[in-house]
Amino acid sequence: MSSTIISNNPNNSDCIIISSSNSTSSRKRKHEEISKSSQNIIEIPVSNENCAICLEKRRRTFTIECQHSFCLKCIEVFLYNENNYIITCPLCRYEFDQGEKELYLKIINLKYKIREERKQKILDKIKREFNEEIVMVEREEEDKIINIKRNAKKNRTAIHKKYLKRKKEEEKKEEKLLNELRNSNKNEKQKLFEEKEKAIKLLEEKFNNT
Repeated sequence: MSSTIISNNPNNSDCIIISSSNSTSSRKRKHEEISKSSQNIIEIPVSNENCAICLEKRRRTFTIECQHSFCLKCIEVFLYNENNYIITCPLCRYEFDQGEKELYLKIINLKYKIREERKQKILDKIKREFNEEIVMVEREEEDKIINIKRNAKKNRTAIHKKYLKRKKEEEKKEEKLLNELRNSNKNEKQKLFEEKEKAIKLLEEKFNNT
């Protein structure tokens, strides 16, 4: 009976360990083969934190059944480029077949998909928060514009009231001056009329005495 186990590595949240075998004896045989083959391999000094393919610090760790870990991208490229039916671990030559390779690639694609979904959620959240900030700024700007318009209206009203008051005062002054001018003209006319009457009276007296 075949079984597949997918588990998370406790040392890295991005790490996935894949286990696939037909039986306990088959698994034992594989590990014995690994032990034998590893005796003939020249060991490459690789830090526990480094990828055995690129020899740099692992990024997004991916662990295969033999417990060796690699960068997710490195192992993906390695698997895509391996066309042989039997594929070996880049570090210990542990053997796995095309079926396991396809399983690894499916899980790698799934990890990419999950990563993209998380990334999209974060981007959506940032956009939503940014849009909310834009709306808040627009509301603040709108409030400022409303206040400016309201203050301008108050100022116009105050200026208009001052203008009306000043106009009324000027009209009163003009009316007063006109009244004074009318009275002055009236007095002048009265004086002229009296002088005219006086002159006529003197002429009449003069003619009467001759």
